[in-house]
Amino acid sequence: MAGIYVHIPFCKTKCPYCDFFSVTRRGEESTFINALLGEISLQRNYLHQRKIRTLYFGGGTPSLLHLSHLKLIFDRICAAFNVVGDAEITIECNPDDVTPYFFRELRSIGFNRLSLGIQSFHEEELRVLGRRHTVKQNDLSIQQALQEGFKNISIDLIYGLPGSTSKSWKETLEMAFEYPFKHLSAYHLTIEPGTVFGDRLKKGELEEISEENSVAQFRKLIDYSGSKGFEHYELSSFALPGYYSRHNTGYWKQEPYLGLGPSAHSYNGNTRQWNVSHTRFYTDSLLKGQIPCKWEILTKRDHFNEYLMTRLRTHWGVDLAKISRKFGSGYRDYLLKAARPFLNNQYLKRKGNVLTLTNEGKFISDTIFREIFKEEQ
Repeated sequence: MAGIYVHIPFCKTKCPYCDFFSVTRRGEESTFINALLGEISLQRNYLHQRKIRTLYFGGGTPSLLHLSHLKLIFDRICAAFNVVGDAEITIECNPDDVTPYFFRELRSIGFNRLSLGIQSFHEEELRVLGRRHTVKQNDLSIQQALQEGFKNISIDLIYGLPGSTSKSWKETLEMAFEYPFKHLSAYHLTIEPGTVFGDRLKKGELEEISEENSVAQFRKLIDYSGSKGFEHYELSSFALPGYYSRHNTGYWKQEPYLGLGPSAHSYNGNTRQWNVSHTRFYTDSLLKGQIPCKWEILTKRDHFNEYLMTRLRTHWGVDLAKISRKFGSGYRDYLLKAARPFLNNQYLKRKGNVLTLTNEGKFISDTIFREIFKEEQ
């Protein structure tokens, strides 16, 4: 099995915290669609005839595209690839872009899962984040999606915002869980260089919250979602049983996937490739029949480090026996030695042959990854 990701780069405005590739220019959609359709045809053999079990439209803002364009892309993918009948087919939507008609047409096209960019249930926090929608639009988008028959709904929330407190985060969680969504993606705000927030932080115009406050909000997230029956199956992902994101789980289990669109990444088990992060260069190249990408052949060490990073993010953890089989006992011994300080400090735990992060370890996962990655072959 494999997955396909489609990156739609268009946004009405650029959120001040976002470092994903996107553009706010309009009027290029038709040219982009033609280029994307060309890439689909050129890449039809990339996954070696594997069945496609997930299709994910992300961005950017996919819900900005005209429904006819979404249908055209969807139909071309289904014609070029073997998409299984019960495939999980997701689209990201902004609450202010959608209507009952839009949701109804999405279902008729074939979409069966929504990812709604809610982000917060506080008006002031939405303003700080530069979001275009309101709390009322959050409510309407969820209600309309439910009324139009979407049963598999995921929402995005952001915590760790400047000026936020454990109390304000608890209020957002309480308001969120009044709705019958099935999946929650919750991200701590990361201020990246080159973003508006990054520039404001550098100038002293923005202040990050304290680590103590961040940890308190993360613990509240884990405890509150757990009390509602949600399983914390990946660092930023929570779901009711049976509603894990099949697409993202494919990434974490290192299943092959094809990325379409500017900046999209692909992985076929042996190589990784990534498209140029430039819309015009992307379209110009594909209209000439060329895929504008770079690629690399993954080494044994690369595969090992990627296995650690993807699996340790999840509640399935790292299987020491699998490491011995796949990479050799030397890699297993290396990992146990590198992990020892984190096991001693209870940031990692071992049960049988499986290493997983503790709740304390989840918050410093980036540090743990850096320390246990193997630098030499």
